[in-house]
Amino acid sequence: MENRCYNRLLKTVGFCFILVAIPCLLLVINSTKTGYRSMPFSSVASFRFGEDASGAEASGSRTMTCNEFGDNKICQYGTVRSGHKYAIYGSTLFDQPRSENYCFLLPLSAMAWNRIGYDSLIYIIGDHERCDNTSRIRFIVDALMAEDYVVLLVIEGIRQNNSVTLGQVLRLFGASFVQKVDDPKTWQDTYIITADADIWPVNETFFDLPPGKDILHGDISGNPEPDVNTPTNAPLSFVGMRVKTWIEVMSYFGLFAMPRTSKQLILYFDSVFGKSSCEGVLHGGQGWFIDQGMISRRIQEWKIEKENGTKKIYIYNRMFMTDRIDRVRWHIDILEGIVDAHILEYAYTPETWHFMRPLIKLLYPNNVTISWCDDFADKMYQLNITCRSGIDNEIY
Repeated sequence: MENRCYNRLLKTVGFCFILVAIPCLLLVINSTKTGYRSMPFSSVASFRFGEDASGAEASGSRTMTCNEFGDNKICQYGTVRSGHKYAIYGSTLFDQPRSENYCFLLPLSAMAWNRIGYDSLIYIIGDHERCDNTSRIRFIVDALMAEDYVVLLVIEGIRQNNSVTLGQVLRLFGASFVQKVDDPKTWQDTYIITADADIWPVNETFFDLPPGKDILHGDISGNPEPDVNTPTNAPLSFVGMRVKTWIEVMSYFGLFAMPRTSKQLILYFDSVFGKSSCEGVLHGGQGWFIDQGMISRRIQEWKIEKENGTKKIYIYNRMFMTDRIDRVRWHIDILEGIVDAHILEYAYTPETWHFMRPLIKLLYPNNVTISWCDDFADKMYQLNITCRSGIDNEIY
């Protein structure tokens, strides 16, 4: 009798264990399908810029490397990892309110790139005080630093009237602004592709460099397949090369040296486009496409200088009306055939986030990630209300 009761008890306990364990196991499996992790805000470590950030992760890998070049200072948080592909993009903190929109998107853009197998090299043009004491920027930075697929560069010593242009062109010189890599021997073979903070990749293979090619870029000039004498017009979303090719393309007129500070970068552009070409640039105004003009010119020169240069370039074709989810015709049904998405402006506002959620659900069929994104947008919106109400001590 006692044995039968004991056996019955064991069966009951075992059955209850199965009922609990299977859903938990399914949740764990589902949470790993996306290939990245999204930390709850309560576990995101917060640290001050300019201090040692080694404690930001349990692994101690989030080290800080700072170098000063006269008035310029560059701090890198995290280490560029060999064997990884990188998308480079960022924002200036001076161009209000546009920078507010771009900064909000940085962690979400990093998540989108990680979804297709890319790490992110993200730069912020501003200063430590602005990052530490501005609640919205502090919130964004904490979210970025929680993810090991993000390397963050903070560029100081920038004059405000140069900040917009530097925010655009820095993508072309990211290879020379990186302060720390885990393996200098393989750094030259690291693949870096330029991107925009407000454009999310969707297609998993479109952005990779094809075998046998040194440069990947588009062409919006309307020309047929170009020969060596036909200039192209390459948009910054997207231009991809290995570091060694970036150095060849963007070096000083054939010399194997690239600008390493913002001051050198301004002098570089003055020498090519004329003095003060970078000053006072406004969105859509004169000088807005200076980065596009620069990369198109340098690729053309590289193509002529390099033996069989034309054959080493892959020019992708786009059908923006059908392969992009665009903010001007925001319609989301399926992701098949879609290359990227041009994200709605000020997406963190409730009325706009409502239209973002269908895209989030298609990209991340994972309730935990969807909830994280919802919470992230809501928190940014609440911080924005607080700041604009004058409750928060903003410094701009």
